[in-house]
Amino acid sequence: MATRHPDTAIIPYLRGDLDEAERARVGEHLAACAECRRASESFHDLLEDLAASAPVPPPVDWMRYRGELRAKLAAHAEPRRRSWWQPVPVLASAALAGVLIFLAVGNLPRSKPADLAAVEEAMLGHRLELVQSQPLLERLDLFEDLEVIRNLGALEASQDG
Repeated sequence: MATRHPDTAIIPYLRGDLDEAERARVGEHLAACAECRRASESFHDLLEDLAASAPVPPPVDWMRYRGELRAKLAAHAEPRRRSWWQPVPVLASAALAGVLIFLAVGNLPRSKPADLAAVEEAMLGHRLELVQSQPLLERLDLFEDLEVIRNLGALEASQDG
């Protein structure tokens, strides 16, 4: 008596899905093992009940199937004949947009690049009265934080008190 039970081979054995050697091995085990034989009988009854309860498939109408297949093939092949011209309007629109953008950019007035030093001088010129009102600023080289410079008077008053 074999010690290993063919649990996963019982249903394929009952359905006839095993090769000859495996079928013989499972048959020998079922003859020797009462537990597996009872399981096999239970599975056999279950498979018969399932086969009896399965609905009968409807008959196939081959003429109708062929007609539907021909219609689908014809509908699938038809767009391929007319598809060569479909990208033409898109390409024409893109070309026209490119020409219009080129003309618009080409007609823009050309300006000279601004001198950074001149811009900084103009910005400081607007705040010249602020710089002139603080005698401490005559000794500074950089005027980067104008807010601190503006509040220097308040800082001097708080240090005096």
